[in-house]
Amino acid sequence: MKHRIDEMQKRWSDRVPEVVGRSNARHSAVLIPLIEKNGVMEVLFEVRAASLHRQPGEVCFPGGACESDESHEKTAIRETAEELLIQESQIQILAPLDYLETPGGVTVWTYLGKIQEYKGTYSTDEVDHIFTVPLDWFLDNDPERYQCTVHTVPDDDFPFHLVPGGREYHWKKGKYDVYFYQYQGEIIWGMTAKLLQAFVKLYKKTFHE
Repeated sequence: MKHRIDEMQKRWSDRVPEVVGRSNARHSAVLIPLIEKNGVMEVLFEVRAASLHRQPGEVCFPGGACESDESHEKTAIRETAEELLIQESQIQILAPLDYLETPGGVTVWTYLGKIQEYKGTYSTDEVDHIFTVPLDWFLDNDPERYQCTVHTVPDDDFPFHLVPGGREYHWKKGKYDVYFYQYQGEIIWGMTAKLLQAFVKLYKKTFHE
């Protein structure tokens, strides 16, 4: 046992901690795309096609599930190119941004990128339409913030007999912030708004303080 203690200290002393359970999480990656229009930097958004079975009609950033043989950054680039019908070489990654752990167990990796020579194209299989919002608008307008209560609901086969109190066990509840931006009839909310708000907060901290 003494040998193992020494080995644990030797091998793990410089280990970078990870979130417990992340290896079992589903991983996705998105790009926050910037384009320049008439000298103004704008953020590009997609509205999901009505034919999609998940979240049809919602505003989102280009992105999707990570494949096992690619990096998170590669996923963001590949999905953006596929959804906007552009070449991967048109996408310039500017920075990795903070990732998001969703209540549903998905880890979303986020990248900031600039799209060169974009002509307004998109795949109608996945996208209903696109729109842009000046970056300065987000710097001047804070999102609306609401909260949802997150709580544990055990499955029917949960072993309540192993838990003190059984079915009367007092599960702890948490709060989850949900943000909304409203711009010219478009509603940017949920995960997309949360990632955007985090980017804007970082931008303000870096360049405005």
